[in-house]
Amino acid sequence: MRYLVGFAVSFILAHGARSAEPAWQVRTEFLFVRVPQAEVLRLIPRLRRAGTTEEAVADVQRSIAAGKVELLAAPVVWSEDGKRATAETIEEVRYPTEFNPPQQSGIFVNRTQHGSAAAVKGLIDRVVDVPTAFETRNAGVSFELTPMVREGGCSIALVIDPQHVMFEGMKSTRCLPASTTDWPFEQPRFRTHKTTTTLDVESGKWWLFSVSVHAGAEPHADLCLLRATALPLQP
Repeated sequence: MRYLVGFAVSFILAHGARSAEPAWQVRTEFLFVRVPQAEVLRLIPRLRRAGTTEEAVADVQRSIAAGKVELLAAPVVWSEDGKRATAETIEEVRYPTEFNPPQQSGIFVNRTQHGSAAAVKGLIDRVVDVPTAFETRNAGVSFELTPMVREGGCSIALVIDPQHVMFEGMKSTRCLPASTTDWPFEQPRFRTHKTTTTLDVESGKWWLFSVSVHAGAEPHADLCLLRATALPLQP
């Protein structure tokens, strides 16, 4: 009997201690921005230093409002402590993958009705290929994360997997060498930024998560900023 009473007291004390610990939910905010090269050299050193990060993020937000920095996406997700969350902001891009070239016999019944053979060939060359198969790819922002609150809500460990897929337009290509008669067709161009990692962040503070640099006629960099905030659940 004494053993049972002691066990019951120990269980109640342990359960009460666990119940006294606050339950947490985590709000994770992202900023995906495109920054011109001149601004990148000015912003990145400030975003990397702990003492100037918040001020630099405010500078980025003012530049977005002024049109100097392009806002690509700004998703926000809520999740419970220790539970996985996913979010997507996507656009489905459908494009053809297989084609049948146009056939003269299916278009022109009588060549003499349309003039010379050269004229007929010119008409055929302007006919668009006929798609026979399609694929779909998602363009936009998607991510998975699992937050784990530490130190009484002061820090958060994030297992995180953000991905940003950008549709950059269609590109014309040909299936045969240029020396032969072939049919041009268009295929999409995608650019993907993806990072999978685990990191500890201070609750409520912005963090420069990743930088992707692009060369070309208009050099720029795409920055991913995040802020995770631990908030106690109200009983």
